[in-house]
Amino acid sequence: MEFANLEWLLLLPLGALLAWQFPSLGLYKPWRALCWLLLVAVMVDPQLRLKLKGIDLWVLVDRSDSVREWTEERQSEWESILRESKGEHDRLRLVDFATDARERSASESSFVLEDRNASKLGLALRQALMLRDETRASKVLLLSDGYYTDSLDGLEDALLAAGIPFDYRLSSKRVHSDFQVSRLELPDGVKVNEAFAIDVRLEGGRDETVAYTVYRNEHAIHSGRAQLNEGRRDLRFFDRLERASSVAYSVSIDVEGDQVPGNDRMTRWVKAEGPSRVLLISNFVQDSVAQVLRKGGFEVERTSDFTSLDVRSLSGVSAVVINNVSANELPAGFLKAIDFFVQEQGGGLLMLGGPSSFGSGGYYGSPLEPLIPVSMELKQDHKKLAVAMCVVVDRSGSMSAGVEGMEGMRKIDLANAGVAQAVSMLGRQDAIAYLAVDTEAHVVVPLTDVHSNRPQILDLVRRVDSLGGGIYVYEGLSAGWKELQQSQAGQRHMILFSDASDSEMPGDYKALIEEMVEKKTTISVIALGRPTDSDADLLKDIAQRGGGRIFFNTNAADLPALFTQETVAIARSAFIEDETPTLATAGWMELGAGQVDWLPLVQGYNLSYLQEGATMALASDDDYRAPLVAYWQKGVGRVAAVTFAMGGQHAWRAQAWEEYGDFTQTLGRWLSGGRQQDGVSLESRIEGNHLTLELFYDESRKEFLGQQFPAVKLAEGQEVREVVWQRVEPGRMQLTHALSTNVPVRGAVRLGDRALSMGPFFVGSDEEWRTDLQRIQNLGALSKKTGGKEQVDLSKAWRHPPQLQLMSLRPWLLLALVLAFLADVAITRLGYFRYLWKQ
Repeated sequence: MEFANLEWLLLLPLGALLAWQFPSLGLYKPWRALCWLLLVAVMVDPQLRLKLKGIDLWVLVDRSDSVREWTEERQSEWESILRESKGEHDRLRLVDFATDARERSASESSFVLEDRNASKLGLALRQALMLRDETRASKVLLLSDGYYTDSLDGLEDALLAAGIPFDYRLSSKRVHSDFQVSRLELPDGVKVNEAFAIDVRLEGGRDETVAYTVYRNEHAIHSGRAQLNEGRRDLRFFDRLERASSVAYSVSIDVEGDQVPGNDRMTRWVKAEGPSRVLLISNFVQDSVAQVLRKGGFEVERTSDFTSLDVRSLSGVSAVVINNVSANELPAGFLKAIDFFVQEQGGGLLMLGGPSSFGSGGYYGSPLEPLIPVSMELKQDHKKLAVAMCVVVDRSGSMSAGVEGMEGMRKIDLANAGVAQAVSMLGRQDAIAYLAVDTEAHVVVPLTDVHSNRPQILDLVRRVDSLGGGIYVYEGLSAGWKELQQSQAGQRHMILFSDASDSEMPGDYKALIEEMVEKKTTISVIALGRPTDSDADLLKDIAQRGGGRIFFNTNAADLPALFTQETVAIARSAFIEDETPTLATAGWMELGAGQVDWLPLVQGYNLSYLQEGATMALASDDDYRAPLVAYWQKGVGRVAAVTFAMGGQHAWRAQAWEEYGDFTQTLGRWLSGGRQQDGVSLESRIEGNHLTLELFYDESRKEFLGQQFPAVKLAEGQEVREVVWQRVEPGRMQLTHALSTNVPVRGAVRLGDRALSMGPFFVGSDEEWRTDLQRIQNLGALSKKTGGKEQVDLSKAWRHPPQLQLMSLRPWLLLALVLAFLADVAITRLGYFRYLWKQ
């Protein structure tokens, strides 16, 4: 027995003293003396030692990529051994972990972990500690390769305090012949044209000659062979960057017999600081917009290699100009990145008109649509041509697969939703046909007028199911063409949706498409997959020959938006090719110092409508009164739309306009003017996978920043989150944020109506595949200090030193005290026992 509060025993002599000095208290009477003794016992809190029955065994199963195969092969065997060897009162608790950690019930084989590119043992241990039953003995058993990727700081003390031993069993696959890139060190930031060092460390299980290559943005800049000495070799290279940008440097190795190829490459990003530039996205080789901007003192980067565009392309950029380039030509990730660039980082965006721009270019429903100051969906009463559309959809076996992150949804369900969106976007005078194709074409909806049949069409569309087989492309195209031939509509268009790695039997598709094109019918393709897939070239050729667009998409969740974009581009958008007079408004005065002598006629423009909250500087002087120049503030950034063509065959009037240069340069200055900040400095550094930001401000900002924290947002992939500063000292704030592996991170600090931009930052070393023996040594030390061991025989995992639990007697003593007190009251106040004696 133990006593929790022995100091309360001093009440015993105090009680004796009170009974002697103050007889009127009656403490010498038996019941009152008993009450006093029980009160002392309650305060002392005596506790009995009881042996606990059974234990909770927390089995942490590593499901990360580097050990997944090993754990999945042996899972059923392990669990069978553990269940057969556990005692009557023992309980098995299972936790799967990778980048996340989740407890699963005994009836579940495993959880579906979406991301397995990390092994967060620390997270799994903390979850077990949080979920454990404190009234029972617990023990932890780890099943892993031992190469965890997060921190175990503080867990030793937590396990010791809880009395939990840590056992582990490591993968039988020991790495003796692993070679890896263990270090790639670069400065976080450099100046333009400043030389900097690239430090590389190569490691291996034996001294071997290792072939290496150093890349800058996937272009090899150094290569050679290095001889390891005592399992290590350090290399140093130098490079410089000629313009402000973010550049990815990678190092890869190639060694025959390498057991773990997953750690043979490491990537880091470097940001070069210098004068900001305008990013011009254009198909025009001699783009007049680039020429006049350069004459105005702007540094212009014109790109026609659209596949290389990503978040790095926005680094060091003050404004993005898109000149007659359709949405399907630009990577989806880049389009999504522009929203944060404008609204949070204060960048500028300008879209110029043309047949491949605005609604005609497929920007309706795209990530840029909410940013543009004009609406791109054509109103029904402005449509001049009826459209006959045929949608040919792959319903092969691959379409029955589920969609990651969308429980209960299959690819075919999202394809049906996309077709339903297309039907909803068609007008009353339009017609639709829907064919589902596997090894033959099935007419779900024959060519039907949308007018009064929309509900019935939608009902049929949503019922299509995947019934197996492949997709015979020629069968689908041929059957779709038969449906479209029944229409005399002014526009006839086919959308082919197919798997880029499973499009079979194209037949004589070239002759068929030639016939369709001769009869004014176009074809676009929505391809599920990548441009590098086995049948991608076939689908590209179909779209090119059919005079349409091709969309490659790896995320089935985006299918409805792609169908919507294509339908609007065909059926509800218009590029007016007629010469149209212009009408000036007062809106330009907010941008320029004086009024512009506007061009009297535009040769072609994209029909659109002014968004609520936007300002129009120039309108078409026709029946539509459509905006030709419009702009607005979006977040802390600025966006403008010029809907008439400024390049190509429809731009000769604009290019002959005397104020073409001044107009373009004024727009450039306005778009680039939202990011300057005075009196504030932002510094960043990366240590391991932690980003540290420091904000410094001088007296001019002291009154504003001394009272409130400026908002800071980080865009990690497509997820935007707000993080919180810590005030370190007057004039200085700081924050630290853990970066995810292989996910670019950009940031912005909001200061009133302006912003400070930062990043992108990138931690590209794949920690999941690093074979650092120090981590296994750390596990051994943790196990030894907590009373655990490396567990070879899983049937002995339930063995546990007898664990005692202290049970307090205080509740029972408190009950006895209450009863004794009531008995004393009954005797002294009510005379109850005296009455019973007389009876």
